[in-house]
Amino acid sequence: MGKTLIITQCSKRKKPIELFNISVSVLDVLRETRENLVEGRKYFEKYVYGSKPTTALSLYDGVLYRELDKKLVYEKFLSGEIDFIIVSAAYGIVHAFEKIREYELRMNREVAETWLKMGLPKVLEEYIVRTNADRVYGFFTKTSYYAKIYGSINRTLLDYGVEAYLVMPGNVGFFNSLKTLGSCIMSLIEHGSLDKCGNVKILKLNT
Repeated sequence: MGKTLIITQCSKRKKPIELFNISVSVLDVLRETRENLVEGRKYFEKYVYGSKPTTALSLYDGVLYRELDKKLVYEKFLSGEIDFIIVSAAYGIVHAFEKIREYELRMNREVAETWLKMGLPKVLEEYIVRTNADRVYGFFTKTSYYAKIYGSINRTLLDYGVEAYLVMPGNVGFFNSLKTLGSCIMSLIEHGSLDKCGNVKILKLNT
């Protein structure tokens, strides 16, 4: 049985303090779309300035990430129960335990359109298939361009029996939206479902 794959957005706030002794790269999984991701990262590398590579889950320190029990995420990943990747403006997608550097780049319309043209949804699709994910949950704020990228992945996954869901907060402010997403991710990790996650809209993408 495949893993539950969690996908969410990066954060502007970053703190390069390493919490984990591990290094996992999405590039090691990809074959057909590896160059798409490599080329995209090269295109945006001018926005990367950090000198200390840090696992993404350690580095991101925004509202969403402060809701996470990062140690539990790590334990659940090591046990094979979950996988966790992050959509990043500068890196495209990164594994939660992939070492990256600090950067200053927002996922605005122009950046999102560039990643779409570079085939980032196809990169996501290949990663999902090659890691044998059977359930995929994307946690994104409603108006974000991250959600647009994620929402483009599902059609070709039908043949693989993958269930893909988009989880978005209800009508709350931006700060509370991020907080809600973080707590919902933890609910999924702790309970295996979103039954205890309130004030969200859950869409099954591939129906």
